[in-house]
Amino acid sequence: MWYFFFSHFFLLSKNNYLQTEIKKQIGLILFKRLGQKNQFKL
Repeated sequence: MWYFFFSHFFLLSKNNYLQTEIKKQIGLILFKRLGQKNQFKL
C-alpha cells in the first residue's frame, strides 16, 4: 500500500499527464469504495 503511494508521488513529480491519469484512477477507486459503503447515498 505504501509503495503505491510512494510511486504515485514519484510519478506526480515526473509527469503531468501521469499525474492527471493517476488522480482519475484514485478518484474512481475512492468513489467506488465510498459508494459501496454508503450504498451510493452521497
